Amino acid sequence: MSFLTATDELLRKTLRQFPRVPPDIVQALAIPLFLFALFSLQMAAVSRLPGFPTENYAQFLLPQIIVFTAFTSANGAGYGLVLEAKSGYLDKLRAMPIPRASIVLGRLLAVGLRAMAQALLVLAVAFPFGIRVAGGVLGVVGILLLAACVAIAWAGIMSMLGLLTRSPEAVEASTVLFIPLTYLTTGAMPLALMSPAVQGVVRANPVTYVVEGIRAFSLDAGLSVVHLEAFASGLAMALVGVALATWAMRRLDTR
Repeated sequence: MSFLTATDELLRKTLRQFPRVPPDIVQALAIPLFLFALFSLQMAAVSRLPGFPTENYAQFLLPQIIVFTAFTSANGAGYGLVLEAKSGYLDKLRAMPIPRASIVLGRLLAVGLRAMAQALLVLAVAFPFGIRVAGGVLGVVGILLLAACVAIAWAGIMSMLGLLTRSPEAVEASTVLFIPLTYLTTGAMPLALMSPAVQGVVRANPVTYVVEGIRAFSLDAGLSVVHLEAFASGLAMALVGVALATWAMRRLDTR
């Protein structure tokens, strides 16, 4: 079976599995949307601080919520692989003439598509808060693609952990690691208003550039260096995630 055919088949199979686990979908959306509503109301006055870039705090917070949603939508990737390994299904896949990269990529692309759908729902929920995407349709597409990059990257890392440990407990414990990646960004506060001790960490976090890119799509109609940096960072993270998961899958053949 060719690489593209195998990837497409596994992508379709993974997409068909998602609706069978409604709690995962609800959880991936409910928590980010709750935080969005909570912080938008609690911190509305923050937008009146001198130097704050937007008049509507919800508009400023939106990128962080979309990134948070992308992370939560990808959290189950490693756990799913652990279950498939324990049931023997993964061994059956590996016994077939399928490229190892296809087994990984089909699943990760499906996670990316789910993250895009969930990000679109977040945008729809944000509409009553007075949030609009200044970039129009292209801006929405850009936001969805960046969300997919984050989800693929994190799903790849979680898949690697699942394949290396084959432990549901280890994978579950690792899912919280996305929290510092999400919050050590400019998602909730502009860099200029942060403590100097934190600014260096925020600048070094690749997720920060994705957050800034999503914000630029929502606030600006044109394209700028910020958008390019966002896609460069997002694509780099996604490629690293795919590479790590593929490496872990191929490592099984050496055991």
